[in-house]
Amino acid sequence: MIVLLACEPDVLIERLEESMRRGERPLLGSDLRGSVETLLRAREPVYSLVRLRVDTTHLAPGEVADRVLALYRRAVQEEAIA
Repeated sequence: MIVLLACEPDVLIERLEESMRRGERPLLGSDLRGSVETLLRAREPVYSLVRLRVDTTHLAPGEVADRVLALYRRAVQEEAIA
């Protein structure tokens, strides 16, 4: 089971800025916005194939976990019925 954790690009960039300052994201280079936009465009064909998604834009980590667990439980129930 794959669950895509999605986020609005501006919020994703905001979340990545601190780890960039700490040097934890060297593959993103010096142009964070450009790198994120390029990666999202390149990955969209694959991301579009993922059926289960959680938009994390306005969620705390615990809320994200709750939603992922709910999707998992629903998928397990559907599999048991099929």
